[in-house]
Amino acid sequence: MSERYYTDMNSFKLASPSSTITKRIARKLAQFLQAPLTLALDGDLGAGKTTFVTGLVSGFKNGEKIRVQSPTFALARSYPTQPPLHHIDLYRISDAVMLDDLGIESLLFDPSAIVCVEWPSLYPGALPPKTLWISIQSKAKNKREIEFNFDASLFDWTSILKKLI
Repeated sequence: MSERYYTDMNSFKLASPSSTITKRIARKLAQFLQAPLTLALDGDLGAGKTTFVTGLVSGFKNGEKIRVQSPTFALARSYPTQPPLHHIDLYRISDAVMLDDLGIESLLFDPSAIVCVEWPSLYPGALPPKTLWISIQSKAKNKREIEFNFDASLFDWTSILKKLI
């Protein structure tokens, strides 16, 4: 399965040897998530951010058969899972004003949804305070390191994240 590296008050790392395991980690995480919540997915191109979202969607009610597509060109995609999931990509947004102009800000603050944001470091101030930061780093051809960072005053995630391994 996956290998745990370490835990502390605000960080938790997992190793994923394949995209299948990355999806499995996300699918397991889905069972613990409650709206409203934002997942800020950081990582280089091809690191596995959309793969992670695919696993999340499959872990929600009504998500088993949904085909997840990258929001890179559409900027945002919404999936009719329970709870609903909005998948947003900020890579092609040229300034923070566009977030509101394009309706993305309303998705970011949807109180009924789980929101996954790719490239969140481009506009970190635009994210809600209740955000779980997830960094996915490519370590080899199919190997990934998934690091969860959270504000301990907002989340008690350590016990939940231990259940993913």
